[in-house]
Amino acid sequence: MSYISVNNVEKSLGKKKVLKGISFEIGRGDFLGIIGPSGSGKTTLLRLLVKFFDPERGEILLNNKPLKKEHIGYATQENSFYFDLTVMENLMYFGRMNGLSKEETLKKSNKLLELVELTGNEKLLAAKLSGGMKRRLDLAISLLADPRILVLDEITTGLDPGLKKHILDIIKTINKKGVTTIYATHLLDEVEEYCNKVILLSDGHILDSTTPKKLKSEIKDFDIIKVKSETKEYEPILKSLEKYDHRTQYHTADEQFLYIYTSDSARDVQNLAHIFMTKKEELVSIDIEKPSLQKIFDILKKNSICTPKEYQKMKNEANRNN
Repeated sequence: MSYISVNNVEKSLGKKKVLKGISFEIGRGDFLGIIGPSGSGKTTLLRLLVKFFDPERGEILLNNKPLKKEHIGYATQENSFYFDLTVMENLMYFGRMNGLSKEETLKKSNKLLELVELTGNEKLLAAKLSGGMKRRLDLAISLLADPRILVLDEITTGLDPGLKKHILDIIKTINKKGVTTIYATHLLDEVEEYCNKVILLSDGHILDSTTPKKLKSEIKDFDIIKVKSETKEYEPILKSLEKYDHRTQYHTADEQFLYIYTSDSARDVQNLAHIFMTKKEELVSIDIEKPSLQKIFDILKKNSICTPKEYQKMKNEANRNN
């Protein structure tokens, strides 16, 4: 049953249409991951959800009624507290700002400090907190008003892998307590591990709304061909490959390797071998590997695959070759 309904929402910033009629539903207690590259509309969508502004068209409902700001807790990668106050002073300030009594704020603050593992740091000046501790303080502040919904915007950005996992483990604990969680990120592996639902967002469109498990099964038939040449000049190789078969269009490269995302690796390996032979260029290595969701998404981002029609075409090709 739908708990939050986003119905045909559109939003422009200046002259640019950022969200282009998106619709999706969230169930009570879901942990929804919103994935998208920079400029995809993630932050704009979150700001609509937290009522920073209203959509130009469409509506956002909670239990079939207009979503209200007091239902929501919000934390971002940018710290929302005062650096010249202590941890407890920040919590007391924001608790009172949310209309809580002094006694109620103190009681909730102590519980939240335990939840986010900051107990013992009450008198520490916020400016002296480590990066991970600052994120945990942001989380505690966002939970002071007992929100039904927790909205998080790339809250692990800039943290090392160990700290990211620690923060996300805490968020998962909060989610298991019944708080519906909406988490925007550009890292698909985080969504795969922690979320039960995922939305792929690009250029203001929803490419897919599914579960991480289903998403992985939908694209499991794709391979990544990893190619290394002597010259490491891959653009001419790609142009030649596209002449062989225009369907080979999902690719990326770094300083060492060319990565080709394909549903027919046998076809493309044969074509690549012929290209290298024709160009009389030395092929150092060529490997085929099963990609992670993150690698697939990186390639899609690199190629600006950004419309539902193109995304569906990609999945249809996988089905045809299955």
